[in-house]
Amino acid sequence: MAGSFERIKNECYYIPYEDEVEIKMPQRFLGGFCESFELMSHRELSKLYSLRREAWLAAFAMILAGIALLIPMFFLIEVRAAFIIPDLLMIASWVFVWAAVQKVFFDRWRLREQRFTLLQLLDAKIVGVDE
Repeated sequence: MAGSFERIKNECYYIPYEDEVEIKMPQRFLGGFCESFELMSHRELSKLYSLRREAWLAAFAMILAGIALLIPMFFLIEVRAAFIIPDLLMIASWVFVWAAVQKVFFDRWRLREQRFTLLQLLDAKIVGVDE
């Protein structure tokens, strides 16, 4: 069932959200398929919610790391012996800030698309057909 769920989910990525999804299944497999399909969809949604939460937490941690690298930079600017260290700290802090921005804006968009696809699958019409 896991393989067929992944196949259906991958095929659903190409269907526009406004279109209704119809899944055709042999009549004898219909009962077990519906229960398994719904369970796997809910598990996948739960996994996406936890991934989204982890992305927010990682972004917050990276922003804090970027700020933590900026603080010593301001103190080292005044020290003439540390001529390159403030610049290195500035670059490292911006790397952390950019990683946080990437997590929040780009990774969240990908997770949102996956969530919409799963919601479209949960709303799908499952039709039993004769063999």
